Order: sequence, then structure tokens, then C-alpha cells
Amino acid sequence: MNYLVPAGLIFLVILTSTLGFSETVLSQMGVNRLSKLLAGEKGDDEFTPEEQVSLLTTILMMRLFSILALGGLAVVWTFELHGGPWVEAGALVGLTFGLVLCETLARRHARSRAQKVAGRVLAFFRGLTKLLSPIVGLVFVLTSPLSPGKADPVASLEDLNDQILDLRTQGVLKETQTEIFQSLLDFGDTIAREVMVPRVDMVCTKLGTPVEEVLSLMHEFGFSRLPVYRETIDDIVGFVYVKDLIVALDDLDRPLSSEDIREVVVVPGTRKVGEILRDFQASNRALALVLDEYGGTDGLLTVEDILEELVGEINDEYDQEVAEVERLDDGTVLVDAKMILEDVNETLDISLPIDGPETLGGYLYDKFGHAPDVGETVLVDDIKFAIEGVQRNRITWVKVVRLSEEDLTGLGDDREQVA
Repeated sequence: MNYLVPAGLIFLVILTSTLGFSETVLSQMGVNRLSKLLAGEKGDDEFTPEEQVSLLTTILMMRLFSILALGGLAVVWTFELHGGPWVEAGALVGLTFGLVLCETLARRHARSRAQKVAGRVLAFFRGLTKLLSPIVGLVFVLTSPLSPGKADPVASLEDLNDQILDLRTQGVLKETQTEIFQSLLDFGDTIAREVMVPRVDMVCTKLGTPVEEVLSLMHEFGFSRLPVYRETIDDIVGFVYVKDLIVALDDLDRPLSSEDIREVVVVPGTRKVGEILRDFQASNRALALVLDEYGGTDGLLTVEDILEELVGEINDEYDQEVAEVERLDDGTVLVDAKMILEDVNETLDISLPIDGPETLGGYLYDKFGHAPDVGETVLVDDIKFAIEGVQRNRITWVKVVRLSEEDLTGLGDDREQVA
């Protein structure tokens, strides 16, 4: 028996599976991510959608020839078996099953390793496409009259995000438009707890408080409505609106009563904000009380909070805009402790872990192990965090200082390294 034919079959099965693997890698990696990959490796090298089509055409063309060759060798192999029709049929079925299995496994493997191997796959097929450019160009010419036009595939969220970034790179979208579109993609998975005003920042009033004091509180903080509680903040009974109290201007000494209060929408912290918007529409309300898993007050959510998740911060004439990050003249940085850790990392170019507390203040609480006072410091690698503001045991402002090697050496045995 000629063993070259089985060896050729095995080689073609491996080749076809490898081409399927490469096709999946290049298809899954968007043009924008491949461009960034090339920029990191070769500086200003660009990767265009047209080049992606050329590479995929090269791969598909090679797969076609590989499958045709595989079919031809399979026919030759069955004739060499001399085992009757059942043996020949079984051999063809086994070969087909093996090919499908190998290609399926290759494509599944490609989806999980696309990011790691994309650079090598891209480099190889870029070179190969240049060598085969006459043939690839001929295929384009022959197939262009048969092209049905652009397809309308169902894209994943990651693909849509890549397309948005591509449009931004091409100048079609402005930066603010890009941010809004990206916020829309993330909006479906956003829950109440991620965008609410936390419990410690809520401004509330107690049932029975004189109307004059309630109006004064609204004026002080610039709010047109306030949550009302019975005995504690965990017993919110509703909301009071300034326009409902205006009618009581002739009797400012009277206590706030249940007749002044409107019903409150109550939602769990895990409820998605899109569903809460529908709750607001159904109840004609614009505020919701967010509860924790124990039924206590976790925070407060308004329509404005949800809209800000989409379009960014909305400031009215009563809002005082305060920057989350202020760079000081001495080279240090003053940071709002409520700032999300991911934003802190991106803004300051540091690498704090994001798998624990969400905010810088929460992270530092974990590091200190107690409620810190103003002036206390903690060192994380080469970054020193100094507490600049505390309000009711809550960290409000943090000064961030990046230390040089000389500064770190000077600390000597007093250096406290926190990982």
C-alpha cells in the first residue's frame, strides 16, 4: 500500500484546520484591534478593512484548494483499499468526520486564543497575501460582478465597539459621540448600584420637621425634592417636592406630614437601569429608592443619574462642578476618593487592583484597616496615598504622590510596602 496518500490526507486535514483557525482569529479580531496590534509592533503601520478582506480571501482560497485536494486524495485512497464498497464508504465517512472534528476544535481554540496568536497569524498571512496578490486580485475581479452587496451580519457587542472605534479613527465620529455610543453598549448591563447616589451622600429630612427647615435644606443643597424618613434613613416613607410645599408658605412652622409626601419607587440594587427607566415611565416618577439585600436603604437613583451614564455629567444652575482630579503645582495630584478605580488607573497611569472595592476611598479603607485621619499615609509600590479630607469617617480627598527610587531608598526600614 502506498503510504504517501494517507500521509497526504493527514497533512491536508491539518492544513484545512489551521486555515480555519486563522480565519476565525482574523474575523474575531476587529480591524481596530488589529491596527493597534500592528501599531504596537511596527510603529505607524496601519491595517485597513480592505486588507482584512484580502487576507480572508487568501485564506478562503487556500481552504478551497485544500478541500478539493483532500477530496481528490480521498477518492484515490478508497480505490487503494480494495475492501469492497462498505470499507470504502466507511473510510470516507471516517475521513469526513475527522475533518469536521479537527476544524471545529481548531475554530473553538481560535476563539479563546485570538488575542495571543493574532500577531503571528497576521504577520504570516500578510506576507503570503503579497506573494499571492496576482491570484487574489484575479479572484476579486472574477467575483465582483457576483457580489450581492454588503451583508448585514449580527455583530457582537465587542464587534460593535470595534466598529465605533474605527469610525472615531476615521474621523466620522467625534470623541463625545464615541463615548455616547460606547455608553449605549454598556447600558444594558448597568445596574442601579453602579450609578446611584450612595447612602452616605443622600440628603434626607425627617417626617414632622417644620416646613421652613425642609425648604432651607432644599435651598442649601440645591435640591427640588428630598427623601423623607420616619425614624431612620432605613425607613424612607416617600419624597417631598418643593412645589408641594410652596402652597404652605403662609404656615412655615407646621410640621411635614404624610399629606405632603409622594409615593416612592423601590428597586433592588441589582435591577438594571433600563428596567428602572420603564418603572419611572409607568409610575410617572423620576426617583427611586435603592435597597440592599437586607432591605435597608442603599442609595438613591434619579432619571438624571441614568442619563448621565449615557451622556456624561449634567450640571444645572444649582450644581457646583468639582473636578475629580486636580494636579497641583508641586507635581502631586489631588483625587476625589469617590473616583472609580478604573478611572484612577487610567488617569494616573497606575495599576491598582479592580477586583475588590470600586472606588479609591474603598480601596484605601482596605489598606488602612481602619477609618483613617487626615494626614495618614499608605504606600502602594512607588505610590504614596495621603488622606487630605475625611467627613464622618469617610475619606473624601486623597493626595497621590509618585516616589522616585531615591525617595524610596531614603525611607529605609520605615518604608511600608503594601501590595
